[in-house]
Amino acid sequence: MTDAIPLTAQIIEVAREIGMRQRVYPRRVADGKMSQAAADSHIAAMRAVTGSLGELVVVRAMIKSLCNMLHDIAPEEGEERAEVEALIGEAGDWLDSIIVTQSPELPL
Repeated sequence: MTDAIPLTAQIIEVAREIGMRQRVYPRRVADGKMSQAAADSHIAAMRAVTGSLGELVVVRAMIKSLCNMLHDIAPEEGEERAEVEALIGEAGDWLDSIIVTQSPELPL
């Protein structure tokens, strides 16, 4: 099993991959091993991944903020307070599972 990889590390890795593709693909195109359209498409897809990961950073902050607001407006004690705390805990667990992911083994 692979260790968890933080979102920031994922973004850095995708940016590194884009840089590598920008250096390698021109040679592949020049050698006829790849079309310019394919090179452009692959790089564009990786840029989209960077954008999506960046949006996750924003969404995570928004959800955390909403959880804090929910915590602040919840009743001081009792069953309703316990329900709110449980929901906040579930949201936190969900965020952690989405934002710090396990690297799956992907079939290629």
